[in-house]
This record gives sequence, structure tokens and C-alpha cells, in this order.
Amino acid sequence: MWDTPGSRSRHGLAWSALGLQEGDRLSVMGSGGKTTLLRRLAQDTEGDVILTTTTHMAPPGHPQDPPFLAFQSLKRFRADWERLPVPRCLLTGRFQPGSAKLEGLLPDEVDGLADLPGLALLAVEVDGSRTLPAKAHASHEPVFFARSTVGVSVLGMQALGRRVLEGEVHRPTLMSQRFGWRSGHRLDLEDLERIAGAYLALLPPGRRILVLSQARSVPEDLLRDLASRFRDRVDRVLGQAEGELEVLG
Repeated sequence: MWDTPGSRSRHGLAWSALGLQEGDRLSVMGSGGKTTLLRRLAQDTEGDVILTTTTHMAPPGHPQDPPFLAFQSLKRFRADWERLPVPRCLLTGRFQPGSAKLEGLLPDEVDGLADLPGLALLAVEVDGSRTLPAKAHASHEPVFFARSTVGVSVLGMQALGRRVLEGEVHRPTLMSQRFGWRSGHRLDLEDLERIAGAYLALLPPGRRILVLSQARSVPEDLLRDLASRFRDRVDRVLGQAEGELEVLG
């Protein structure tokens, strides 16, 4: 069953599945479903919520996006925020019309948003993957912010069976170097375990969650097999399919 609640909450089922607490500040990293997860959480949160990024994310305008408020400065954002009726649910970042990406905030600007009183949830994409299901991280990413309380790593299960080539994974040359794979190597379940483990190793201190996204693209037994390998390494493992979540461990 999808969207299985972990506990009773005034928020929605996705909130409960993730085991979130009022006032959590999420760092969401990885590949293959980060923005989908953020949009679902925005829909699922009762109270004030802000979605943003420290790098880049899809531009505003998707039907499931919350209203967009352009970020110019922390002072200006706070003034605009205080004038809005509650509950407030916003997507923010730096954006020029016609641009292909929403530009991120600096980490100290995100920490300033984290200080807004009464904020139920701040969820921040801290890296990019060019919509591909798996990636290798460059030295300059993820871009975390100091006030993060929960680290979420997302891995797209559509990576299973893909080759380590341009257009199939993000930064295939770096991935080959890091894991000792040849160009064109086809990813199996053990490879996805190594990639997910590399994601988790980058997370800051705090509660840690692994989300296996695009979950219906693989047989359920394989999904649960991979999830079982991480139950002693994270606080929670979830499957995500089309924005719905299932607790796997």
C-alpha cells in the first residue's frame, strides 16, 4: 500500500511516511525524484512551508508547484512573507523569465529562511541531476545549509539496467572513476547499492532518509531487496512512485 502513514499527524500521509516533525528543515539530494518529493510535501503540509534550492531546480510553473515568490534578498522576502495570509506555501529562488532553471539561494540565505517563526517545513534541493536517475557528485556539491535537521537521499530506480554513458547517468566519467567501472558498464542492484551508499555518505549529521524513487519501474522484490540493505544505515527507507510514498523499512 502506498502513502502508508507512520504515525498520526495533522499533516498528510507523505509527511507521516517520512516521519517528519513540526519545524523540520530538509536537505534533499540525489537523483530521479527530488522535485516530485518536494511538491508532494508542499501539498501535504498544513501550515507554513517553503520550497527552494541551493543549486538549481526546475523553473516555476509546473501544475503541482506552490505559488512562486522571487527571492531578491532575505530582508525583502521576510517583508513579503509577513504580508501573506496564513497558511503560506511558497516556492522561492532567483528566476529570470525564459530561463531553463530556478537559481538557488546561498546557504546563509536558506538559514535565514529557516529562522522564520512558525515555519512548519523548509525543504531544500541541494544538488542537481539533470533529470537522470543516478549521478556522481562533483567536489562542489551537494550545497548544504547549516540549519538542516533531516537529510534525504533520493535514488531513481530507473537507473537499474542503464549504462554508464552520457544521457543515461549524470557525470558518467566521474562515476566510472569513482567506482572503477568501464564506460558503458550496465548498472545492477549491487551497483545501485554502492551509488546509494555514496549519496548517504555525503549527508550532514541528523536524521537520514533514503527514498527509492521511480519504484514501479522495477519488480517489487528487487525494490524490497535493495531497501533491506539500508535498514541499519538510515532512519527510514521509502519507495516513491508518482509522488506517492511507501515505507519499506
